[in-house]
Amino acid sequence: MNGLISTEETQEKLNKWDIQIATNKGMEQEKINITKNLLNTELSLQEISKATGLTIEEIEKLKGEK
Repeated sequence: MNGLISTEETQEKLNKWDIQIATNKGMEQEKINITKNLLNTELSLQEISKATGLTIEEIEKLKGEK
């Protein structure tokens, strides 16, 4: 082989990237949904941040969207 990858190999790699991107987007959306639910509890922003991994600023932005 001359060091070039085939069209099939390229397409396979692109498909894997598409799946990974979709998975990451789904996980991020779920984190946002969980955060919005936690904002309806008596937890502090710091506690929500610790539980979700989002920053206080990100949580405050979501709080404003409610």
